[in-house]
Amino acid sequence: MMREFRLDVAWYKERHPEAVLAIQSGRFQNYQEHFDQMAQDKLCSPSPYFCARYYAQQSKYLQRQPAWGIIEDYFRYGAAKCLSPHWLFDEKYFLDKVLEVRQVVETGNLVSGYQYYIRKVGNDAFLHGPSPFFNKNFYLQQLGRKPVRDSFFDFITYGNAVGVACTPLFDLEWYASRYADIKEAIGPSSEFESYFQHYMERGMKDGKIPFPDFDVEFYARNNRDVNDISDTGKQGAANALIHFIYHGISEGRNPNRFFDTKYYLEHNPQVIDEIKRYGYLGAFEHFLAIGIKENLKACAPLINMSVSEEAAKSLYEKRCQIQAASVKAGCSIIIPEFEEPRISIIIPVIDHFDFTISLLKQLELFIKSSQEALAEVIVVDNGSSDLTVEIKKYVSGIKLIRFDQPLGYPAACNSGVHAAKGKILVFLNNDIEILPGSLERVLEIFDVAQGVGAVGGKIIKLNCEIQEAGGIIWSDGSAWGYGRGDHPLSLRFKFQRDVDYCSGCFLAVESDLFRSLNGFDEQFTPGYYEETDLCARIWEAGRRVVYDPGINVFHYEYASYSKGRPSTISTALMARNRVKLVKKNHKFLSKQHRPSVANAEIASDRSQNKMPKVLLIEDFMPRKELGSGLCRSEDIVREFVEHGWWVKVWVYKKLPGIEPIDLPFCEIIYSEDDSLKGFAPFILKSPRNIDLIWLCRTHNLSGYADAISKWRIENPNGKVILDTEALASVRRWLTKELANGGTPDLSCLEESIPVSQLEKELKGHTAMIDNFVAVNQLDQKLINRIASAPIHLLGHKIAIRPMATKFEQRDGLLFCGAVHNEESPNYDSLIWFANKVFPLIKKSFPEINVKIIGYWNPKIDVPNLLRGEGFDFIGPVKNLSPYFEQAKLFIAPTRVAAGIPHKVHEAMGLGLPAVVTPILAAQLAESDSENHTTCFVAKDFSPGAFADTVVSAYTNQELWEKVRASALQGLSIRCSPSRFRGDFEKILKAIMGSANE
Repeated sequence: MMREFRLDVAWYKERHPEAVLAIQSGRFQNYQEHFDQMAQDKLCSPSPYFCARYYAQQSKYLQRQPAWGIIEDYFRYGAAKCLSPHWLFDEKYFLDKVLEVRQVVETGNLVSGYQYYIRKVGNDAFLHGPSPFFNKNFYLQQLGRKPVRDSFFDFITYGNAVGVACTPLFDLEWYASRYADIKEAIGPSSEFESYFQHYMERGMKDGKIPFPDFDVEFYARNNRDVNDISDTGKQGAANALIHFIYHGISEGRNPNRFFDTKYYLEHNPQVIDEIKRYGYLGAFEHFLAIGIKENLKACAPLINMSVSEEAAKSLYEKRCQIQAASVKAGCSIIIPEFEEPRISIIIPVIDHFDFTISLLKQLELFIKSSQEALAEVIVVDNGSSDLTVEIKKYVSGIKLIRFDQPLGYPAACNSGVHAAKGKILVFLNNDIEILPGSLERVLEIFDVAQGVGAVGGKIIKLNCEIQEAGGIIWSDGSAWGYGRGDHPLSLRFKFQRDVDYCSGCFLAVESDLFRSLNGFDEQFTPGYYEETDLCARIWEAGRRVVYDPGINVFHYEYASYSKGRPSTISTALMARNRVKLVKKNHKFLSKQHRPSVANAEIASDRSQNKMPKVLLIEDFMPRKELGSGLCRSEDIVREFVEHGWWVKVWVYKKLPGIEPIDLPFCEIIYSEDDSLKGFAPFILKSPRNIDLIWLCRTHNLSGYADAISKWRIENPNGKVILDTEALASVRRWLTKELANGGTPDLSCLEESIPVSQLEKELKGHTAMIDNFVAVNQLDQKLINRIASAPIHLLGHKIAIRPMATKFEQRDGLLFCGAVHNEESPNYDSLIWFANKVFPLIKKSFPEINVKIIGYWNPKIDVPNLLRGEGFDFIGPVKNLSPYFEQAKLFIAPTRVAAGIPHKVHEAMGLGLPAVVTPILAAQLAESDSENHTTCFVAKDFSPGAFADTVVSAYTNQELWEKVRASALQGLSIRCSPSRFRGDFEKILKAIMGSANE
């Protein structure tokens, strides 16, 4: 017999108080006798490890009535049939998960997997649980006290009775509420100690659901490959749930329409690592345990759903109908009137009373709420036959001009202008919804901007796709709405541009200019091309047509015409009016771009012709959270934008969860399939549309050189800058020196690196480089050995924001850095520190803690030693400040590195002294005297030297404060935003000066 099944007297007495009385009365001599005689009839359990009632149900013990006791029956009968002697242990599940144990059991060397588990695994030796309903890490977290030796034993003897959860897959509150009829069966002296035990023993086979997230019908409908779950009855529900828990979670199946496993994993890359670390079954269990608390997104939000235009238009019509019904019921619209309005809003309409009422309600709110909106509203009824003819019954304060027969859009607008008093005319279709702030933005632009003749905005279809964000007039007279079908929040549409024309559904024009040009040309009646013609004439008059992203309008589109017919009914009319446009505006059209998708980008922005354009090439999105030089690249992009450049950023690899830079005049282009095959076609499509290429990192030379060389032939005035960021030759030399067991001599580092190594790094492409940019003086000197082109310095831009936390209030060490691959210097430094340095530090400070933050490629497993005792691996965080504020020292144990460590500079700027290796000290210093004044520097590359430096700095408050002050002072000089900008401007002057010679 297993010792765990022997009678546990203390436990037995507590569970069977009747046994105590029976022994006191003399009926039984001891508890063993009581158990032997009563176990079979009463199904008494001898210890917490054996649940007699549960085993009897599994084995049909009472029905079979064997000649031996229930414990012996398990060994004779149950174990061989993989029956479980406890409701929290699933023999088949365990053996399927731990195949090596199955093999031992099948050879007869072990009674069962349960025997192995409670002796070997129950002490938390590894992660496999006894069933999918027990997770030791989750239980210990819920327990809220120090880890116990055996979490399984602790739960069945303590946690279960007091209601401590051992799995995220059981929601106590929900289960108790859903199945309130079982309440009497739960409690210390009742049939089940807990609701959880009830579910495990009875509820599961009865088809009860243990948590609210499982939708039986959804699961059956979406998993038709699974047998026995389509039954809508109790058994089908039980089968579906069991399949999901035992198989579906780990297979990535979804429990309901609100949880999407694929989306959850893709948008929360840390989840895969945490599933492994904490032993969760899969993404869904992780979501219940961690994701909900951390507010992780579990499925694509409804905002991402594509909506058909028909559905969107239907909803719009219904909203307008409800608005109109309210007005007709007595909630009339009252438009304020002004003697001298600033703007005249002109709305030509044909029928669609509900649409017009909805728009007028918007205008009422706008005029009443805005102090600047001295507006008049002019409605031109262009031959309506519906309730529009009685609109004055429901709306006051408008000017109404009525025609019995349709005049066409141009004539209707012109007639409205005759009655207008405002200095700004705003022409509106009635089938639009104007977003707040749009009309105010019109006023602001005309007040501030120079030379503006007309203003339009972002026209959005009702299904939230762009209709147009400014328009292009091609040289053949055809018009194209820029951005049609794209997302309204795309970066391309987020900045103001001069454009050929703006849509007539929302077009603001200076009144005097409109009149001087004789308004809309009525030869374009009934419509189409009238606003295109007007805008062309505005440009010819020397005035600007401006698209502004602050003006946002939803447009029904094709509401005024084509009633009951498709939009193609207008094709012939557009073709006719296009001929008229060409005949009238041949001078303007002669200066326009030829119709081509390739020309769309440059044609979409007339102001582009005035802006210098740069293409910056990077490995990843230039974002500060990614480290590895990308912090500096982001600052460079921002400087270009602030200096009036149009910036295109070519990103070789798109990383999940990393958002693009959101800047005006900044366009992001991702490579196709993380390859360079699309680069040459991209750059050669419009070669003269790029003035400067800023190529980041020397390792990109070979991949991009051929395409750039061809580009230079097509654009001989174009210039190329190679920003070395960090010379790999330095890193390779250090690696070789350390691998050979030597101590690198940094005093002659410049001379130590062979010229051949530098030439190999630049791959013979120095001739195509007009200017080099280096991050520090060391790299500048090295490049100077092999290149004749000018070499500029551009370091880091660091904000000086020292945290106020005092020395004595701080605790622990902090590492911050990005790990993109296992060859990363940060990866090497962490492993070296954890293996070699940290054990030495712990001899002096046994309780010291190291926090590790920063981007970590989710495809790289985090080594176990970085999760061991003394380490707190956190990974990427949005806000670094709390970690820098709490730590006492920043550690940078980098052994092989080039360039300048941005995170060390950032730590200095936040007032956190850093402990660095000799190579980092050499890279950080602008002079030899700075080596030991702005940070704590290990005397050599040995683990002992780094550990000694940490130990010394950790307790020396006077020196800590001295180094902190020195770092802040030095950083404010050499890494200030003003110095960064000044150095950047020197580079621009040098490169653009040579370009203009």
